[in-house]
Formats: sequence, structure tokens, C-alpha cells
Amino acid sequence: MLHRTASFRCAASRLLTTSRSQSAAAGSLSVLAGHSRCSAISANASAASAAATGDSWNVSSCATGRRWFSSVPAELSDILTRELAEEESNASATMPDDLSELKSQIEESGWRIVDGSSGLGAGSGSTIKLFKKDPLEGSGAKVAIAFHCQDTIPTEEEEEGGGFFGEDDGDEEEEDAVAARFTVLVSRAGRTMVYTCISEEATVNVERVCMVDGDDIESLINDGIDEKSYQGPEFSELAEDLQQSLCSYVDEVCGVDSDVAAFVSMYADYKEQCEYVAWLKSVKSML
Repeated sequence: MLHRTASFRCAASRLLTTSRSQSAAAGSLSVLAGHSRCSAISANASAASAAATGDSWNVSSCATGRRWFSSVPAELSDILTRELAEEESNASATMPDDLSELKSQIEESGWRIVDGSSGLGAGSGSTIKLFKKDPLEGSGAKVAIAFHCQDTIPTEEEEEGGGFFGEDDGDEEEEDAVAARFTVLVSRAGRTMVYTCISEEATVNVERVCMVDGDDIESLINDGIDEKSYQGPEFSELAEDLQQSLCSYVDEVCGVDSDVAAFVSMYADYKEQCEYVAWLKSVKSML
């Protein structure tokens, strides 16, 4: 499963396996004192022996290094194969039935869902976009939603270190739906109102609302909001009735209701699993 730890064994290379005592023993040839010719022969023999010993050390060391390095890709490939097999056995990249039903319901309610991995639209395959099929009645504004599958909010347990990498107590509990951040864009007459929201427990929580120039929704989704622009006031500091009215507008008028909020959370989780499986396959293809 995603977020699991992998125990990669990284052994240190053993390039100094030949004992210095061998070199010392090979180099300790007797020198015939008082006879220059014998001394020269002895010296040449000592040099040749040392050279031969040095060559033997290099070949042995290189062979050891090659054997160690050649085992790393095979070991990594085996681990990747194991992870892929586990993901396939858990069907983690298969859309759950309840999400499939909700997706159909969202589409029937007037939304067009664009998943980047399908080759539609621009931007990363990890960014999912929803477009309101019809302009808003009265204003004629266009509405779109965008979210990235990894733009999620960690739970308190994960922040405290007891989540993915914490100790397993052996009890299998149903995981809560992931809280995901998403953006709602309402464009009209060359301007766009951008809601930054969080989907948590099928509820839309508004974090911020800002206004930007331009009504090219695709460009705004792909390029984001200029950091130099005014990002809007702190939403929690607004008058309570203004907060409520802005929330009602995005829910009742724009159609970003509890079903859409649930879809964002569930689809972000599903999409991340799909991307993880694709990542495993991509890494394995490099070996």
C-alpha cells in the first residue's frame, strides 16, 4: 500500500578486502648482500611481485564492486514487483463501487469531470477538474472546480507520527475519508472569483475567497493565482453573516454541495492510489 516503508539493504562496498600482510609477505624477498647482480635480480623480482600483487588486488576489488552493484537493480526490481503485486491484490487502482456511483450522480447533476490521465484537458494527470455544463442562471457565470490528488490535509494522528509510519496495533479499522483541498472558480465578464475550500466529511469548508482579473478558467487552473495579487481577507475574520452568505452562494447557486465535497475527497484518495501504481511501474521500467 501507499506510504509503506521499504527496507532497502545498502551494504558498504568492500574494496579493501586484500590484507596488507599479503603485500608485505610478497615484498619481503631476500636480498643477496655484496653481489650487485644478485641484488638487481632480487630487486626486480620484488618489484614484479609487488606489481603482480597490486594487479590482483585491483581485479578482486573491482569484481567485488561489480557483484555488489549488479545485485542492487535486481533487488530493487524484486521489491517493486512485490509492491505492485500487493496493490493489484488489493485492487487499489480500481474505482470503488460507491465512488463510481457517486461519479455518475455528479455527472447527471450537471458536471463534466475531466481526469488528466485520460488525455483530456491540460495540466498534470494528477489534477482533476469539474466543469459546470451550463452557465449559472441569471448571471451567466461559468463554474469550475479543480483539485490535486496530493493536496490533502493530514489527520491529527499523522501529524503526531502515529499515522502511516506509526506502530501497527494489529486492529484493522476503517479509515476516515481524506480531507482534500480544492478550488472553485466562478468566472464572468473578464473576472473570476476564486474560492479555496476544504472537503471534510462531505462538507465544504471555505478557507478564502479572492478576486482575480481574467476569465480563462483553464489558465487559472494551470497557472494558479499570482502570489503578488491580493489573496483576499481572512475568511474567519469576516462578519458571520457574510461568511454564511458566501458559503450559501457556492453551495446553492454554484452547486458545490455535500455530494461534490464527498466526491472530491473520495476521488483524491482513489486517484493518488492510481498515481502510486503508475509510479511503481515507471520506476521499474528504468531498471
